[in-house]
Amino acid sequence: MKKTVLALAMLVALAVQAQTASSIVGSWSFDKINEAALTTAEQKEAMPMLASMFGSFEIRFDKELYELKMMGREESGAYTFANKVITLREGTKITFVNDSSALLAAGNGSFYLKRGAYVKEETVYTFLTKNSYEAVAVDATMLCKKWKVREVKTKADDEEGEMTATMLNLMNFEFKADGTFLLTIMGQGQAATWELGEQKGEIRAAMGTETANLFIIKEQTANSMIIEMEENGALMYLVPDTE
Repeated sequence: MKKTVLALAMLVALAVQAQTASSIVGSWSFDKINEAALTTAEQKEAMPMLASMFGSFEIRFDKELYELKMMGREESGAYTFANKVITLREGTKITFVNDSSALLAAGNGSFYLKRGAYVKEETVYTFLTKNSYEAVAVDATMLCKKWKVREVKTKADDEEGEMTATMLNLMNFEFKADGTFLLTIMGQGQAATWELGEQKGEIRAAMGTETANLFIIKEQTANSMIIEMEENGALMYLVPDTE
């Protein structure tokens, strides 16, 4: 009798486990940053930037494997599932709050997921209304100040355009008259040097021994600037950073 009861209990447990696992099958996408996990003022100020970074996150589960997509990148693999928690590679965990909400935790950060696939919204451009611009001569005096990115447009055929746009939108630039240059992203700065290039509109910025990045000035006034990145053709609309 005891063996029969034990066997029935095991069958019930397996049935419950299978039912629970099947309830998470399908697509899940970014919902919102877990604000409770942000413990400093700096982290809370960065919340809109974090939301921009993870906004395209989508993960799809079948009964054994997952497929993850974010900013044009993809990965797949197996996962483990126990007690309403999925564990991915390197300790990333997803805790299912209910049938329509889950919490992903990786490192010191976390954000909520909602059931359903990621739907990309059509971008409406306020400043970068054209796909291409003619280069203009650089006014070094107007250039030398702090700038922040307000809008980014990537090439339609750029497979990593989404990731490029997300990262560029997080950047601040500072050109100095002594030929130094500071690139800042989410509070972290990288020093570099800059100089005018040989062609109209060209600026070369080099970080240490790395190959210089080529920026091409497409429009320039005291209050705004359009820069094209020669590497991938991405356009940035910048305004002075007065904060």
